[in-house]
Amino acid sequence: MSRYQIHAATLHTTDLNAGSLITLGGETSMEISTGTETISDDSGTTYDEVRSMVRQMPEIRLNSKALTSWLTYIGLAGYCISSDGSHPGLRLYAQVLNDCKSPPSAGTNLRYTVGKGLMILGQLQATRGQDATISLMVHALSDGTNAPLSGTYTGITLPTVSSNEQFTLGVCKVGNVTLSDLESMTIDFGVQITSKTPEMGSVWPESIAVRKIQPVATFTGFNPTILDNSSIPLAGKQATHAQTIIQLKKRSGYASFVADATAQHIRLTMNGMATITQALSGSGNAEANCVLRVEGVHDGTNVPILFNLANTYTATP
Repeated sequence: MSRYQIHAATLHTTDLNAGSLITLGGETSMEISTGTETISDDSGTTYDEVRSMVRQMPEIRLNSKALTSWLTYIGLAGYCISSDGSHPGLRLYAQVLNDCKSPPSAGTNLRYTVGKGLMILGQLQATRGQDATISLMVHALSDGTNAPLSGTYTGITLPTVSSNEQFTLGVCKVGNVTLSDLESMTIDFGVQITSKTPEMGSVWPESIAVRKIQPVATFTGFNPTILDNSSIPLAGKQATHAQTIIQLKKRSGYASFVADATAQHIRLTMNGMATITQALSGSGNAEANCVLRVEGVHDGTNVPILFNLANTYTATP
């Protein structure tokens, strides 16, 4: 019996990349759930006498290091998958492993397709010295005729993946205060969606939308002295796009990093309220840390977080 491992994803839609295929590598995890729920007859008998499907709402969770690729096409407000006969939508691939006892036939890889649905950002996580990752959620929908999710198990050629997208946490600034001694940074994009209910007379959902976006950035560092009236006051302060900068520095294959002056690094800016939520936390002889939180707010012109995906890097943002 063949076994498989996750491989890559592709987006081939009517409106992204001028309708051309987009290949997305760097997936570190992939979880495809059918979201199947059933119901019994709820009778007074000892055993159920019947069981029926109530709803089937497929969801996909992805984690990836391909930050630039995903953030280029999936914005803060999410993306509605637009597909037609020649544009299949989102496809997820798994690679068959070459079993020594019973070698698999050519093309027996796996492919799952979502033709309609909503893709939203989950979290961006960056730990000092580690590769940053981004998580996404896909809520699949029926087009009124076809199932939200389909699988194909023969004749599948894997997409070619050649991108190198590895980023690590760089120097950040919040409210004009440089955070040079960070341990980690997490952005929870805070995308809230409408309730998913089955289409009338069906078990598959037919409608979904984004109803609220409340992004929150959390910075954990080793410098508790930033809780200060001249830095981040106890009462908090406004963090603006002009003076709140999150940098992710791009790694270079067969080297360390892409040159600072090369416009391949990521810079995010944010507007919101900055507060210290944990002034000091320590245990034993371990280094104590503190936690700074920025809750995103639309400033009247710009959304709470702006993505700048081709920037230079500086040690003094």
